[in-house]
Amino acid sequence: MSKKTIIKIASVVLALVLGMTALWACGGGEKEDTDNTLVMATNAAFPPFEYVEGDKYYGVEIELMALFAQKIGKNLAVNDMEFDSVCTAVAEGTCDIGASGLTITETRKEILDFTDAYYNASQKLIAAAADTAFDACTTVEECEAVLKALPEGTKIGYQTGTTGAYYIDGDVDWGFEGYANLEGVGFTSGAFAVQDILNGNVAYVIIDEAPANSLVKGVNG
Repeated sequence: MSKKTIIKIASVVLALVLGMTALWACGGGEKEDTDNTLVMATNAAFPPFEYVEGDKYYGVEIELMALFAQKIGKNLAVNDMEFDSVCTAVAEGTCDIGASGLTITETRKEILDFTDAYYNASQKLIAAAADTAFDACTTVEECEAVLKALPEGTKIGYQTGTTGAYYIDGDVDWGFEGYANLEGVGFTSGAFAVQDILNGNVAYVIIDEAPANSLVKGVNG
């Protein structure tokens, strides 16, 4: 017997944003190098880039930072925190480096130095399996037309501070106009946002493609 599909990826790529990256503090906020440890700030609720299983951290960026730490002769220590705190922790010097599915923005560049971009972050929309609003969409334009036609006050979940939030609420730097008819609802993780689809509190969730795929797979089993 096949397992029941509870949620699904409901659209093609909504936006392509260049620049998932790691970051360092710039200026006078660097953490003093007093030991042999590289402290990484992250939000470990963004699979497959960073996540927790048991008492261990896993993910693409965890492995990248571990390799980097090894290259410079240090041990990696992971400081797991809310996503909105990652940039602040690096800028203030409480952590050495940040890697948390971070996208380069002009605002962040004012206080932080970024590595070269190493991943293109595409946005995906997650819906309940029974929702058919986006089923006929085959282009970004068609998906955006459906979003603009949704009833006033339709709630869209996202992880606070991420590209999904900027896409729904609007962002001048990236040219996202936002959606006046939609109500963005912020969560500390994509998993909590998806859970609120199941709870009936939000209609959809916008999040990066790779985490979207992981979240949908995790819920559907």
